[in-house]
Formats: sequence, structure tokens, C-alpha cells
Amino acid sequence: MSRQEAVLAAFNRGRVSRFGVARSEVKRIALASQVQTNFIPRVLGSMSLRPGMEYIGNTKSNNSARFVPFVFATNDTALIEFTASVMRVWVNDALVTRPTATATVGAFSTWTDADEGTASSVVNGTTLEFNGDGSGAARRYVAVTTASQNIEHALRVVIARGPVTIRVGTSATDDSYINETELGQGTHSLSFTPTGTFYITLMARQVRLSVATSCAIEAAGVMEIPTDYSTAAYLSALRTDQSGDVVFCACAGLQQQMVERRSTTSWSIVDYLPEDGPFKAINTGPITLSSSGLSGNVTITASKPLFRTGNIGGLYKLVSEGQEVSSTIAAENTFTDPIEVTGVGSDRTFTITLAGTWAGGSVVTLQRSIGAVGSWSDVDLGSWTADSTSTFADELDNQIVYYRIGIKTGDFGGGADSIACGLTIATGSADGVVRLTAFISPTSASAEVLSTLGGLTATDLWYEGDWSDQNGWPSAVALHEGRLWWAGLAKLWGSITDAYASFNPDIEGDSGTISRSIGAGPVDTISWMASNQRLLVGTTGSEYSARASTLDEPLSPTAFVIKPASNQGCADVDAVKVDNRCIYVQRNGNKIYELSFDTRWYDYSAKDLTAIIPEIGSPGIVRIAMQRQQDTRIHCVRSDGTVAINVQDRNEDMFAWCDVETDGIVEDAVVLPGVSGEQDDHVYYVVNRTINGSTVRYLEKWAQQDECEGGTVNKQADAFIHVSQIASKTVNGLSHLEGEAVVVWADGADVGTETDYTQTYTVSGGSITLAAAAAEIIVGLPYTAPFQSMKLGSPTNNMPTVLTHHKNANHIGLVLADTHKKGLRFGPDFDNLDSMPDMELGKQTTTEVWVEYDEEMIEFPGTWNTDTR
Repeated sequence: MSRQEAVLAAFNRGRVSRFGVARSEVKRIALASQVQTNFIPRVLGSMSLRPGMEYIGNTKSNNSARFVPFVFATNDTALIEFTASVMRVWVNDALVTRPTATATVGAFSTWTDADEGTASSVVNGTTLEFNGDGSGAARRYVAVTTASQNIEHALRVVIARGPVTIRVGTSATDDSYINETELGQGTHSLSFTPTGTFYITLMARQVRLSVATSCAIEAAGVMEIPTDYSTAAYLSALRTDQSGDVVFCACAGLQQQMVERRSTTSWSIVDYLPEDGPFKAINTGPITLSSSGLSGNVTITASKPLFRTGNIGGLYKLVSEGQEVSSTIAAENTFTDPIEVTGVGSDRTFTITLAGTWAGGSVVTLQRSIGAVGSWSDVDLGSWTADSTSTFADELDNQIVYYRIGIKTGDFGGGADSIACGLTIATGSADGVVRLTAFISPTSASAEVLSTLGGLTATDLWYEGDWSDQNGWPSAVALHEGRLWWAGLAKLWGSITDAYASFNPDIEGDSGTISRSIGAGPVDTISWMASNQRLLVGTTGSEYSARASTLDEPLSPTAFVIKPASNQGCADVDAVKVDNRCIYVQRNGNKIYELSFDTRWYDYSAKDLTAIIPEIGSPGIVRIAMQRQQDTRIHCVRSDGTVAINVQDRNEDMFAWCDVETDGIVEDAVVLPGVSGEQDDHVYYVVNRTINGSTVRYLEKWAQQDECEGGTVNKQADAFIHVSQIASKTVNGLSHLEGEAVVVWADGADVGTETDYTQTYTVSGGSITLAAAAAEIIVGLPYTAPFQSMKLGSPTNNMPTVLTHHKNANHIGLVLADTHKKGLRFGPDFDNLDSMPDMELGKQTTTEVWVEYDEEMIEFPGTWNTDTR
């Protein structure tokens, strides 16, 4: 047989299925591999040993974790860690932690009442409740010892019903420590650094009950905030998107929440509570609803059984028959909500009612605005200075006029003056929205009024909110074209443009809210949404593209069509975006598909990225993360704890799969952008390891590629730490690797026994002892990188194939860069491997790191058989 040189000119084709190993006539496959683990293909054609993974810390109580990236800017990032019912935050690879502070706030019973007007703040047991006209306040003076001055403090504030406004400063009216800000319903950890005594003020700006459960100085230790994500299933179902300092969270089966950041050390998690929708279709049944009041906290009564405990927290919109507005006025420039007067003759007559305390000499005035709300002028009826009931007919037939009544600037008498002002008309209607707060019976429920109701008379014109425990919650979220989108329950909801908490159906025009049903196939489970050239939606049955009439036209209430782009169906795994493409896990869980824009159909279509190796995702993909630098890499975490990585570059027609393994089980992957001057993005894995007989979960970070090329510091170990010390034989700080065999790189060399390739030390008491003192040391777990080529032997002119022929490979030539002499072994199989030469160019190479290596071919221990490689 003639001699033939099989040249593997590139190693960036990655793995190909074992069912394709015989396709040696296909150049792309001939250059591929059957085994490529911990060897990462590179766009340029080479492959390199993957970087080591640095130990960053343990997850909370070593529990299963889901990490969410927070990216405000490339140099302003964080990792949000969710474990069972707990959220923690990592900034610059360190947990946000509270120092020891001796100041104490004290129970609410020690606070000072700072109410204004008729508002009231009441201590009810251990909670602080605000009831009144939106001017309730309570204040606490906090002394700071000299030892605690100029030390960061943090307030833990829990709001059971919000919003509640807070400010913290050096005086009762100052907010220099914590700027006056609104706190939603949830838990807040707010940091500040006092130079001395500080004042805390909590205020209610709403005309309804607001409740603060607690306000205290955080104890020393890691900041931990409770969440509703109590199980591994909830953590897996978590979907997020970010706008500025807010991360919006959706999770099938749970109410939406928001993670809020006010500084790198001030974080909150609150319920997402829109106050104006979205709503279902109008009631068409015989049940009527009535309210005990127009504003504040009320009781909603149904004419027939309607309410269940699952309705609590849901919205109801009531449309009145006739209009009634009422408000207690106790300040200048304060008026009732308006009524709308239309029609002719007696239909325009309305009643004015005034009752209250007038001791200060306040003056009440009726005002109107013609055509639209906003341009108010006094009605020439004189003014009121005492209780009164009267009617008024404006005689402005066929015009739309809005009326309100109240006290103008300069007309409030002060003191105890408080006047209940009301307007009532039998015609027209007004919308009001309530949120149910407590279940009383099937026919009644407590509620808070979010927008003033239009009357007290029972009405059958009402709408129920789309979201509640009873109706279900969205399972996916995305920001797209200036709207916040939620999806789930076979529907999509888009907020008002640039108003992420508003779904007001009365807003007209292109900026109005969008609510659509998908209405085809199995769509109850919506796995993800992605904002791309179009809004993409992944369900268990199909992938959908939401579009307007043209590609560049934004979605609007009148320009919205949703059509299937593919019917592959999606697994319950979040998708990732790559430029104008979307990468997702197909319904069976072990294939990766790509949705990309197809000019043939002028829409998105699906492509199987695992076609050349269908088994790459087996036994199932549970998480995917996207890395963009140095190369585009899709990290696909499999259920067996290994990772499949897809490396791609469309411009260079480069596409490859490889595997990543470590001495443990990878459970999560997350990526943050690299900072200026770095070659790679920051890639993090959550690794479940067995250390010294115990199960632990570590957050580990891939080293930069240029930190893995030899030199004084070489980061090629897993769960490693970097010790920089005065030269010593003892290396401490290794308690996270107790009892484990570790490898060491010290001051520019691998150190250990020279009898084999393990060269390990065993950690005891959190330390190891080296044979020689060293200053710059990397210590971690070893890992290997096996590579097996495809079958060798490309077709030639005189032999169409050499497959099934006996052959022997007897030499191998290597072209290497940044390679340690002991970093590479080769052979015909993994059980028979030779090392690199001990002598090269007349010198010993025991500790050599070749920056470049291109030498004569080396003898290869091959054997005659049909499959030599």
C-alpha cells in the first residue's frame, strides 16, 4: 500500500456523531473529531485546553442555585443568586455583605407620629399602618456611636402592603443618606454610611392602607433577601429580563416580581403590581358588584357567589351607572376627581354636596374644563363656606364638560378644617379599579381602591383581571420595542409604551396596551420570549413570531399578527439571543435549534444545530448560556452534569461542538461581559462536587485564556485558588478542597512528584506543604482533555477509500503553541499514550513550556488494523 499523509489541518470542526465517522470523503467531517472533551475549538483553526475554573464561593447552604446576570454596563455587573427561598448578590465575585453596626432602630411603638392633615399612622402590634388622605408619616431618630460612624449600615425594610416612601438623612427633612424613594410590596435592604445621628421617615402617599412590617438595621453578614422561589422547579422555571436597575421576573405558578438595585449594595425584591390591568373581557353574566366606598379600603359585594381565595391579589374594574365623586379636602389646591357631563337638558344636572368642619374659614369652589381634562376655570356660582346640598345645570347642551370641586390655592383656612366634597350625576359612567386584599365569603371580599370608583350602586359592567392565583400568572417576560411583555396561559400582554407597569385599556392609539391570545395548538406552557427583529415566543407546541405589517414597523394594538415560525416545540428551558438569532432547546430536551430570519419566507424559521451530532444533548439539556468573547460559545448544561459547547462564527463558516467535564456535576451556567482589556467574557459554572465525603456546590469562574499559557501564574486547575504570599512551603486557604488530591503551579512551574503525570498533593487541615518555598501559587483539582480524531484516510485518485483497509500510523507531527512538555500525550487509544520527547534540540524539556513548537515528526505507537487514528 502506498504511503499517505493524513493531515489534520484544523481542529475547529468539533465533534461529529459516531454514525458519521465513515464519511471521510467529506472534508468537514474528515477534520472533525469523535471525542473532544475539555479541548475548545477556536475560530482560527486551533484547539486549546479549556481554562481552569476558579473557586469563587459556595452557594447558600450548598443548595441548588439559579444565577441571573445583572448587567447595567460592561463595567457595572453583578450575579443574582437564587436558592430555595433566598436571594443573594455577588458583585466583583464577592457576596454583598453587611459589616457590624451597633445602631438600633427600635420597634415601631418607639417612632414619632409625623402625620399631616387628616392622615393617620397607627402601630398595630408590631406593624406600622398608614390610613388617611395620603399624608401619613412616622419618623425615628437613631443615635450612632462614635465607633459605628463612617461604617456602612443597611436598613432591612419589609413592606406588607405598599407603596411606602422612605427617606433617611441627617435631619427630619433631609434625605442625603437615602434619597426619598418609593418602596414596593416586598423586602428591601438599603445601605448608607452615616457620619452621626440619622433620621428615618416612612410616609404613605396613597389614599388607602399601607403597611410596613418592620424596619431594622441589618445584622452583620451576607445580605440575604427572602423570595417565593422555594423549590428547584421554581428556580428552573424562572425567566428574567432587565431594564436599567430593574430585573423583571416571571415564573410559572407564581406572581411576577422585580429585583431592584439602588446601588451596588442596596437591593430589593418586590411584587410586580400594575394598577390598571390587564383585564379579561367584560362580564356577560347576571352577577353584579358593588362597593362600600369610592376610595380607600372597601368591601366589594357580589350578588351571587363569585370570590375564591385564589382571587385575592387580583384586579377588578367596575364601570358605574352614573357618576359619583367624593373626597375629604384638608389642604389648598386639592380637588375631587372630575365627573363628565354630556347630553342635553336635564341630563346635565348634577348634585353638589358639602359637609365638614369649616372653623378655619376655608372656601370651596366649583371648576370646569371644556372638551378635555386640564384647562380648569371657576364656575360663576359664588363660593361655599358652609355645609350645603344643591343642584346645578350648566345649560351647555351637546358639549363635553368636566367638573370638579375643592379648595383653591390660598382658600384653605387651616387648623382643623376638613370638608367632604361630592358631585353626583345620574348620567354617564366612570371606571374604577380595585385589588382584592382578603377573602370574606364567596359573595364579599376586602379590597383597596387603586383608581376612584364612579359610584356605589351595584353594576353588572365589570371586568376581572387576567392575573391571580385563581387565573394563573405569566411564565415568560421580555422587553421589546419599548414595551414590557408578559406571556403565559396562551396569551401575550404588552404594556403601554415606555410605561412598564401600565396596561390601561383606555389609552388609545399606537402606544396603547396589547393583549392577544395565541389560540392555536398546545400553547398553555410558554417557555420563553425573546426580543429580536421580531418578538419571538417559544411554547411546547410551536415557536411564534409576532409582527406588524412590515419588518421595521413596531407592534401596536392595530398592527399585531402572531404566526408560527416552526412547530418543533420548546423544552422548559430559557432561550438565548445571538445577534438576530434565537437559540433554544427543542421539545424533546436534547436538541438545540436556532430561529433565524429567512429571506425566502420573510419570517423566522428553525434550524437544527445538532444535526451533525444528534446525541450531543443527551440525556437532556437543562440550561443554556451565551458567551461572545473571545469566540461565540453556547454553553449547554446537560442533566448528567456535563456541558456541551457549541462554538460558531458565521462570517468564517465555523461551527463546532465539544464537551466540557470536571470532577463534579455542572448544574448552572451564566455569563457576564468581560471588562476593558480582557480577552474573554466571564463564564461561571455552578458545580456540585463531593469534597471530603460531603456534597458542596461551588460557584466557579473560567480563567481568562491568556492566564492559561504558562508563566508565573498559570490557571489550569478546577476549583482553584490563587495564593500570592511571601515565599513559603505552606499553602493555606484550601478548606474547600479538604481531603482532595490537588495539582500545583508555583512560581512558573508545575511542582510535585516526577514519577507520573498526576503530581498531586492531598489537602489536610486546609493546607498543603510544597517541597520548596513559592510565592505565586495556583492550587486546584486536576482535569484532563481527551481528543480522538475521525477515521483517518481521505480518498485519493487511485483509491476512492482506505476505510476497511489495514493501515498503520507510525509517525505524528505536532504544531503547538504555549504547550507544556508534560501537557500533551498521544497514542492509538487512551490506554496507550506516549509522552513528548524528554530531549528536544539538544536540551532536556522536563519543565519546558513551548511558546511555539514545530519540530520533526515523532514515532507513533500505531498498529496495523482497519481503524488506526
